[in-house]
Parts: sequence; C-alpha cells; structure tokens
Amino acid sequence: MFFEMTFDIKGAFMEKNIKVSIVIPVYNVEKYLGRCLDSLLSQSLEEIEIIAVDDISTDNSYALLKQYEARNPEKIRAFRLSEKGRQGAARNLGIREAKGEYIGFVDSDDYVEKDMYDTLYHLASDLKVDMVYGGFYEDFGEFKEIVPNRSDLGGESSKIEISVENREDFISDMRSFCSCLFRAELLNEESIYFPERLAYEDNYFGVVVKYFVKSFAYTNKPLYCYNKRNAESTTSVRNSTHHLDRMKTADMALDFFKGKDDYDQIRDAVEYIYLEHYYIHTVSTIIFYYDEINYELIQRVRDKFLQEFPEYKSNRFYVQKFGRLKRIIFQVNEWSPRIYANIYRLFRKFSGRG
Repeated sequence: MFFEMTFDIKGAFMEKNIKVSIVIPVYNVEKYLGRCLDSLLSQSLEEIEIIAVDDISTDNSYALLKQYEARNPEKIRAFRLSEKGRQGAARNLGIREAKGEYIGFVDSDDYVEKDMYDTLYHLASDLKVDMVYGGFYEDFGEFKEIVPNRSDLGGESSKIEISVENREDFISDMRSFCSCLFRAELLNEESIYFPERLAYEDNYFGVVVKYFVKSFAYTNKPLYCYNKRNAESTTSVRNSTHHLDRMKTADMALDFFKGKDDYDQIRDAVEYIYLEHYYIHTVSTIIFYYDEINYELIQRVRDKFLQEFPEYKSNRFYVQKFGRLKRIIFQVNEWSPRIYANIYRLFRKFSGRG
C-alpha cells in the first residue's frame, strides 16, 4: 500500500455534508505546520475537512500531525505515504480521499485568512462554477505584499463562462492554484491529478485543469498567504537538481495538449505556457539558484524550445505580456547565454526583483 492512515478514532469522522476538502502535502515543515493547521481549524466555514498527507518527513512534522489529529478528530484526517512520492503523490491521495463538494490545496508552510473557504465556497456554490480563486499575500516577514488576482475575462464575483472566444486567454493566464477551489466532481470525472515523484508538479496541474474548466469566478480579496521566508521550500533551495523537473512537467503538459483534437485552437496559449514554464523559468532558476551557471544547459533548454516553437516571437501572448525591453533582453539568449545571464541579472536588480 502506498500510504498508511494514522486516523484510528472509531466514529469520530462521521458522515456529514462536507463542503470543502482542504488537502495539505507535508514534508519537513515542523517550524510552520502549526500555524498552517491553526489557520485552517479557525475557518468560519464549519463544514470542512483537512486532509494532511506526510511525505515521509525526517523532522517532527508527522508527530505534530498526529497530535493535531488526536485533538481534532472531527476535522483532520492524517495520512503518511509509505514511500516518498513528493507533493504530487500527497495531493493525489488527498484528491482520492476528499469527501467535499470542492477541493482546495494549501502548502504546509503557508496559512490562510479565517474567511477564505467561506468566501470561496459560497462564491462557487452560488454561481455554480467549476473553479474560483481569490487574491493572496506574500509574507516576507517584515511586510506583506498584496497580490490581486483579477481577470480580464469578466467582473469580480460574477460567473464567467469559458467559450471558444476566451478559452486561450483563460488557459494562458497562469496563476497560483493554492488560492483556488475546484469542483471535486470535475477533478474525479476527468481524472485530473498531479505528476508524482517530481517537483513543480503544480505547473502541470495548474494548466491542465483549466483545459476542462467550463466556468469560473474570482474575488480580489486577499485570502491566502504565501510564506516567502522558508529557505527550504521547493522553489528556494539552492543547487538542487530538482529544479530541472520544471522541464519534465512542462513537457508532460505539452504532450497532454498535443494529444487533444482541439490543440490547434489553443496552440498560442500552449506555446506561451511552455515558453514560461520550460524556457524562461528554467533558465532563470539556472542563473539565480545555482552557484555556478551551467551555460551549456541554458543553451540546450533554448535549443529544445526553439526546435519546438521556432515562430514564438509572433505569439500574441508573448507580444502582449512581455514589454519591449524584456523581449529584447530575452532574445539575447539566442546568440549568447553568457551575455544574456549578465544582462538578465542587471534587469532583475534594477527592476526590484533581484
């Protein structure tokens, strides 16, 4: 068996009308886990369940989960994977175990506002949509930065139907899935799951799920808080080979879309997503998260992308979402990865991102 369930309090988790299932993958986050679980246990929406799945932590995260489960048997179900499967395996188990009408995902080093799931559930339920999302904070310790989550496809708190006319725009609009709720039936009926044993599994899920979404709604209200202080998070660890999983999950998403009959209708969106996830984000990580820059690897990533999408400069999303200066800097990489890396570092520094 790929997991073991630590929940053994007979009858404590009675059948009830669960509106939202919240899935939390857990790995070596004992420093932050209590804050995360406390924020979920204090939710104003009563009809929730918290499904926490430990990926064989080597610290005290698992023991802490068991303590919370024992104190809150009516809310928390705790599982532990029997072999390491990374966040994808943990989230997939949570999806399979979920009993709620809607499913949400929380990273175990993050936390949420008290009214997050009340706000999102009633927005989703009232409008009968497949997906809803809210705004979020980024917590840098000394300050929080609010990141609104508006959409150009429709007004806030209104039902937005996905059509042939706006589908590409919807799919290409990449945003965090942790500030979202998804209709559970949609995930199960379409067998939408995360890649396992890979990092950046959310890059795959976040774009593939939108292929199936027929309607959505959003609120700009900041509800989710990303912890930007965890130096051990997947995206922050330096000199790790797992960063190259970005390319693997991007290739998986590309293969998924290419296998669809309507691929030609959404090709611009797919090309732009691949540009961001496979090419730009991977190269950026190589430049900023490794002590020694592997210029040969940057060149291989570049060549693979150009072989796949040689006409990307005419992609409407690339033209719309990349400013002229950014496009010029980016295209330097086509003839010199080393010069590009140096210019990109300066660009990040002076734009306040480096």
